[in-house]
Amino acid sequence: MTTGNFPSSNQVVTRIPISSIILDEAIYPRKGIDHKRVAIFAENIRDGFRFDPIVVEPVPGRPGIYRLLDGPTGGAPTNQ
Repeated sequence: MTTGNFPSSNQVVTRIPISSIILDEAIYPRKGIDHKRVAIFAENIRDGFRFDPIVVEPVPGRPGIYRLLDGPTGGAPTNQ
């Protein structure tokens, strides 16, 4: 997962627990879950596809908690 401001050539890739990532609805609103897209992603994962890192930033005043800024980009996952 990439932390910090983006886009930046100085990005740092760090592994953090998924449970430490929050979805801030004020900056990333969702009206619902696209179950068809979730099923496609689940199939991709089962088939061994790898997704690009996500971009997060630390949440002020909440040590160890990160806010999702940007998900995987570039469309389709890669099979690497």
